[in-house]
Amino acid sequence: MFESILKRDFAIIWLSLFAVGLFPGPKDGLAANKSENSPSVSAQDTIAQVEDERIDVGYLKSYMSTRPRPAYSQVTAKTIEQRLEELITSEVLYRQALRIGLDKEPEIRLQIQQILAQTLLEEMVNKPVREREISDQELQAYYNEHLNKFQRPAQVRLADILISVNPGASLDEQMQKKARAEQILAEVLAHQDERLGFGKRIQEYSDTPEKYPRGNTGFFDIEGKPTGLAPNMAREAFKLQKTGQVCEQVIEAADGYHIIMLTGRREPVNRPFDKVKQQLRQRIYRERIDLAQTEYIESLKQKCRININQDVLDELVKEQEAKAKAVNLERKGGFPASPKDANVPPRKPRGPR
Repeated sequence: MFESILKRDFAIIWLSLFAVGLFPGPKDGLAANKSENSPSVSAQDTIAQVEDERIDVGYLKSYMSTRPRPAYSQVTAKTIEQRLEELITSEVLYRQALRIGLDKEPEIRLQIQQILAQTLLEEMVNKPVREREISDQELQAYYNEHLNKFQRPAQVRLADILISVNPGASLDEQMQKKARAEQILAEVLAHQDERLGFGKRIQEYSDTPEKYPRGNTGFFDIEGKPTGLAPNMAREAFKLQKTGQVCEQVIEAADGYHIIMLTGRREPVNRPFDKVKQQLRQRIYRERIDLAQTEYIESLKQKCRININQDVLDELVKEQEAKAKAVNLERKGGFPASPKDANVPPRKPRGPR
């Protein structure tokens, strides 16, 4: 009991102080600032020792450089002694945490793993990528490749009800389909203030266009690109002024008759290369770092023996899916009478330890 409380208290203290940066991590993470060394004091001179762990001048000076202090304040003997005391306290707490096995606690072990993993990736992948300069030629090539993100005309998006007409349909059939489209349009206009009314009628009446499923055209310009809409349909779409407005006439196109509602509008984009160079540089670095991290991690995995027990994994997946199903059922107002009704396997009794 006492040991568990002690572990919990040390966990809170250790991780809280580490998170806010009061105490540093391993010495290797703080590089000595050699340029500040005085001729009489070497950066390797031991200034304190906690059991077998030395705290040298370079380590203390590096730690001091990471600690904030008021502007224009002078470093005094009291300041140095305070920082040294913080390092000693950090080392004492760290050793006690290891002594009671705090680093083996699952949650803490995971946090330590994450910190070390991120530090490893930063040192082995991120820094080398950022050290490679990106030329203006590379920036220009990237800009040209993604030109639609920086140079784009005004665009709109539609919800569309299609009453399709086969290419070889007779005139009589075409007239029947048009009359049906006009009847649906009248219904839509009569209920256009109804929330989700247009979407409901897409599901009820619309055929599925080949170019876009579920009645959502995606964004397109005045020429209907890139969706490939008929030009007359695109022109009518641009006449609509506000989101939710329905075109008050049926639009005839090669694939049939359309009833349309405006669902989105984008203003034109005009961002010259010179205005976005720095943004492009950061974007390229992010993409290169993502790729380099993936490759580095995969290379490490290739060197490790990794075995996955598929039976256990499948059982866990089934268990979690069953729990999710039970939660969804409960949210809908139905409560499973037993674990069997929710497809949740009954918990096995624990054996003696």
